[in-house]
Amino acid sequence: MSAINSKVKLYNNIFKRKDPLFNTSVKKQRRFINKLSLPVTDIDRSYNQYLCQKQCNPFFINLFTNIGSFPLYFYFLYLKKNDSLRDKKFVSALFLSPIENIKNLPSSLLKEYINLEQEEISGFYLTKSDKKFIKSISKYHKFSYFFLLKCILKISVYRSKIMAFNPNAIIVTSEYSFTSSILTLFCNTNNIEHINIMHGEKLLYIRDSWFHFNRCYVWDDYFINLFNINKIFCDEYIIEIPDSQKKWHIENVNIEFDFTYYLQNQTRKELMLISDIMKNLKKQGYRVSVRPHPVYSDLKIINKLFKGIHIEKKSLIIEHSILRTKAVISLFSTVNRQAYNNNVEYIIDDISNKKKYNQLKDLKYYFIEKNHKVLSLYIKN
Repeated sequence: MSAINSKVKLYNNIFKRKDPLFNTSVKKQRRFINKLSLPVTDIDRSYNQYLCQKQCNPFFINLFTNIGSFPLYFYFLYLKKNDSLRDKKFVSALFLSPIENIKNLPSSLLKEYINLEQEEISGFYLTKSDKKFIKSISKYHKFSYFFLLKCILKISVYRSKIMAFNPNAIIVTSEYSFTSSILTLFCNTNNIEHINIMHGEKLLYIRDSWFHFNRCYVWDDYFINLFNINKIFCDEYIIEIPDSQKKWHIENVNIEFDFTYYLQNQTRKELMLISDIMKNLKKQGYRVSVRPHPVYSDLKIINKLFKGIHIEKKSLIIEHSILRTKAVISLFSTVNRQAYNNNVEYIIDDISNKKKYNQLKDLKYYFIEKNHKVLSLYIKN
């Protein structure tokens, strides 16, 4: 399973365009979503989401991934041996997500499912009925091998977890996955509820369209409206803010910085501009810091570009990072919400990529529609 995930990531990393979120115009996204047929089944929903995600890639990437998936599809469906079964352990719910997302679990779910277990997205097991289910999907989408391959891999993970834990519910953070609706169908067929929780800011993005879950937990009714625009269907929406997004009650955190910039998935050119911005602020006498992104930031590049600027260590928890600065700076990071909830000023970067900043309104970014301060107000030439 890890080997194929590595291959899929390799395809994506080598061939993907930078920032498909900003490189695909909102008007083009809306036109494409609206021309698709309304889904009748969850298989239709997943396939619509897959078609939408293809719009974010150039033709040759879609062609390459589909051709590369052709032999892998047959290997995993017919030749791959199942993993050894683990000792059975009964749990009320399984949280199938990286461990760092534990903090985003709503309190009500933790109370509802006292015996909840967190597991990484790994494992491979397919029963005869699972293979029959997969073949029923392929009957309608014979030549979409990347689509079918991803379905096989996700179904095999779910089956391996069901065999090991026999949960009443599977909780995920997978609205971005085009397999999510098919997995809801798969779960329901196995008498399991499929629940998705919000784990970061959401924009009006074609990637997150059409999906279906039994329950969707969101932080604000604003996001229900956003999801409705993207043709999303949830049996039940529940508005609940997890503790990680509420006001923190942490004592003895002293203010050490005036500005902290929270990096995301910036290009090298954007990082160079941000470096110049932070040096400008430092030259004015401000205390400044930069926090690398835990996934996207290359520390070698960050250390090289931000010489003379304080760079936060990974070990510093996000709560202390935000509370020890007077203002956070980012483009559209979840950090803006965390700062807002804790009475820390948030500043939106309108300098390092002006085009992206201007697009945030079309993308219906929650905080761009509120009164906000912009970074250019603080820069002196």
